[in-house]
Amino acid sequence: MGAIKVKHIIHDDKFWARCKIIMTLTKPLFIAMHMFNGSQPKIGITYITMLKVNAHFKQMKDHPSFGMGEEMVVCLEMNFTLRWDLIVIDF
Repeated sequence: MGAIKVKHIIHDDKFWARCKIIMTLTKPLFIAMHMFNGSQPKIGITYITMLKVNAHFKQMKDHPSFGMGEEMVVCLEMNFTLRWDLIVIDF
């Protein structure tokens, strides 16, 4: 990619808007990764954190000015559900 294309991209407000969306959506995940770093079992913390991440995603999805596209919403919900299924187990 040439320097002119890079310059065009970084001066595009849509690019920075998408960056903000990605950062807003992934912030709770980075917090969770930081919390789970260690050698002790943390299933309780994991469960509570996943509930918070789910609430965060739902809030962003339903926020009218946030403007997540349907494709992004479906992708996030599908990935979250797959991870949630790894935590929640019916005996």
